[in-house]
Amino acid sequence: MSENDTEQPSIQQNWHEADTATTSVVTAIAALTGLPPTGMDPLYESVDPDALERVLESGSDGSCRSSALSVSFSHEGCRVKIRADGQLTVRLQRAEQ
Repeated sequence: MSENDTEQPSIQQNWHEADTATTSVVTAIAALTGLPPTGMDPLYESVDPDALERVLESGSDGSCRSSALSVSFSHEGCRVKIRADGQLTVRLQRAEQ
């Protein structure tokens, strides 16, 4: 592993414990970056929130629940990976040198 592969600060949580997947994403980004949710760019500038909810709901209803069903995107300097099984990982992106 090179020194460029060192871990960036991150948050992992279960989004099923929140009201919605999008609420969980915004809350996790806020906790990691220190930005208030109202001070962030709208989530829809990075991903369609309604489509995100529909895709994840289709994977969490038991018919095709799978940790393989995931959506990844960047928002507010963070890399977000959210899975239908409930796992949410938000990691600060490394600044380009």
